[in-house]
Amino acid sequence: MEDSRKELLIHVAELAAEGQFGESVRHAQDEYASLPPGIAVFLKCVDDYCKQNEGIDQETRSFRDTICKLLIVAYREGVRVDGESSGPFVSSLISDYPGAPESALLTRWCAMVQACLAFRELSISKNRTLIWQQMERTFTAYNEFLDGLLGYLIILQRCATGKQVNPRVFECAYGDKVQQLNQLTGGDAGAFYIFNRIARPAIRNAAAHGRLWLDPKRNNIRYVDGKPRKERSIPLAEFAGLVHLGSHLAMPYLAAIGTLVVVEFGTDQAKSLLPKELVELWAFRPRVT
Repeated sequence: MEDSRKELLIHVAELAAEGQFGESVRHAQDEYASLPPGIAVFLKCVDDYCKQNEGIDQETRSFRDTICKLLIVAYREGVRVDGESSGPFVSSLISDYPGAPESALLTRWCAMVQACLAFRELSISKNRTLIWQQMERTFTAYNEFLDGLLGYLIILQRCATGKQVNPRVFECAYGDKVQQLNQLTGGDAGAFYIFNRIARPAIRNAAAHGRLWLDPKRNNIRYVDGKPRKERSIPLAEFAGLVHLGSHLAMPYLAAIGTLVVVEFGTDQAKSLLPKELVELWAFRPRVT
């Protein structure tokens, strides 16, 4: 195993010990005592993801499964063509993409998780102002995470189609990344449509500049966008739906990374403990050249 992969497993094990992934994952090594600590943590993350799916509604479960599987497939297709350029995705949680400082996703992931947990706790509150404030924070946090994740997805898609990779994609504006991914994958008509539907760079930018507000009389979310600036709106119900789905991004990403790490670097015993449907996604025909 490469030194970078060893560092990944050690770092993830340390993060788990600190409780970064939740109390359940903290004790992963107790459950998988015969496996290396990092592998045990990733297996526990995948296991927790699957258990969470059992207790949620069908629409949300479908969203989570789609995200998780698309990330696995994106890596699979990229790495079989260009392993050197695609490989860093496996370490994207804790390590920057080569040549792209601050592209690691851990801080964005943690901020998203914290915002989502707070949103779920406040969702039972009767204080509409507090709920709206946390909805806005959660929306911003998940879009910030997507902004970083899309850089990796664009690289994986470019690798899969034999196109040149440029690490400077991480420096592109969020809206530009959405457009690039759409061009590579077919937008709403393509397999990666779900990322296009939940990524809302215009509204995220408005929130970042204090140009997003709740209009309770009309049950709308209003925001200012564009040059020249123009006031726009979306229904509150649509915004709430985006926040709900965005609040479920964290675990599918972690489960996808966990699956890839175990499949790539784990023992046969570890691989046998992964869900069959995720392992089967890894199987593919060698690229014909």
